[in-house]
Amino acid sequence: VLNTFHMVDLAGRENEKTTLVTGERLKELTFINRSLFTLTSCILALSSSSREGELRSQAHVPFRDSKLTLLLSEAFTGNCY
Repeated sequence: VLNTFHMVDLAGRENEKTTLVTGERLKELTFINRSLFTLTSCILALSSSSREGELRSQAHVPFRDSKLTLLLSEAFTGNCY
């Protein structure tokens, strides 16, 4: 039996225009925001396929668009207990 435990610290989304950061910090902020957007897209795709009665394997879920969602794809698809 293999157990997997996922702990994720989701940083709050910050607006690049109103935050006074530059350089590497701005690049990091952009990656965080993109990952959170992709996480939202995955959750919406999974929830819409459940409501429409489709099999989850038939609906396209953009897990590969972000490292965060790729790492959490097992948890989202129900392959963990």
